[in-house]
Amino acid sequence: PGNGVGEWEMLVWLAKAPGASAGTYFWNAYHPVPRGSIYTFRDDQNRIVTEMAGGTSGSSTATLAVTRDNVFLGNLLLASYVASPAGWQYTTSDHLGSPRVVFNQSGQLIESHKHWPYGEETTATPPTQRLAYALMEKDEGATRYYDHARTHDYGLGRFLSPDRLGGTQTNPQSWNRYAYTLGNPMKYVDPDGNAAASLVGLGSSQDSAVYRIGRYLGTRPEVGMSLVFSWKSWKYAAEFLIRQHALHPEQLTVVAGHSRGAAKAFAVARLLEKAGIKVDLLLTIDPVMVDYDLSSRVPTNVRLAINYYESQSALEGTYATGDESTSEIENRRVWGVGHGTMDDMVAADTAALDSMVARATGLIQQEQEASRKKDCITPENGCGPK
Repeated sequence: PGNGVGEWEMLVWLAKAPGASAGTYFWNAYHPVPRGSIYTFRDDQNRIVTEMAGGTSGSSTATLAVTRDNVFLGNLLLASYVASPAGWQYTTSDHLGSPRVVFNQSGQLIESHKHWPYGEETTATPPTQRLAYALMEKDEGATRYYDHARTHDYGLGRFLSPDRLGGTQTNPQSWNRYAYTLGNPMKYVDPDGNAAASLVGLGSSQDSAVYRIGRYLGTRPEVGMSLVFSWKSWKYAAEFLIRQHALHPEQLTVVAGHSRGAAKAFAVARLLEKAGIKVDLLLTIDPVMVDYDLSSRVPTNVRLAINYYESQSALEGTYATGDESTSEIENRRVWGVGHGTMDDMVAADTAALDSMVARATGLIQQEQEASRKKDCITPENGCGPK
């Protein structure tokens, strides 16, 4: 208690029997890490950065050893440092993120891969790199890939479990909760099917707690891909969300920001409104320097708006207004916390962030249920009492 547990301590705990002395029967018989099993460690963007494997021979005690460290540029795999044979490997990927050719550090081609539309490998030689089609993890014992949230069977061209949310009437294919990439695997990928954009304020500092908020939202199963933008790049944030919505119109869209970034979050929501896209959660933290012609009025495409504001400093925040018949708007006045640390306060309250995501998800489900009842005209439609 009181001591931080790092990666090394965690790996040691996995690799031996707790409380047992070396050489005792319990030490020799207890195998918390099955031989040949593989463990993967992910970063805050859900990318596999380290792979470890259990020992397959030798001592009877369970062991873990690092087999591969991966280097990414965005969501593209660039290189890997492998333990055996020791050295760097460099990867070239296609438009879906699938590794197509792999070279060793001497520049020699060591792997070449092609896939059928839903991911089946056309070459007989299995890849040494577990990250394969669309950068998903390959299950060597089956025709399956792990897609960060669900398992995809390329023999069926379907996920093996349903999507967490339903579809939209504007995109009928989205109602198929087992479909992979809306039935268009040559054009789209399905990293986890969600998007969040966060905007930092005037300083655009890497130390801003908005980065922590974005990273935490990215760990939520309902909100996968999460990017942080400078307030000056608010149009790029809108473009990112529009692209993600084109791939996954059935999933959550979240916009968050602090200070000037919060002011621009309103502008991002308005651009999405023009594009006909719903914002499931608009989280603004003490918005300042709001554009005069736009004000802090929540656009009607926002389902849930949470606005934190204070009025004790020179940079006092703004009260959010809007049409409460179309949007759920909640203003949370904060006492005793200055403008510059309000984002730290929000980032630390992960229970509140969880509650916001749950409320946004609940509003979507309520709308879907209301739409279903509206379409249920007669008992013969299958949704009313017979």
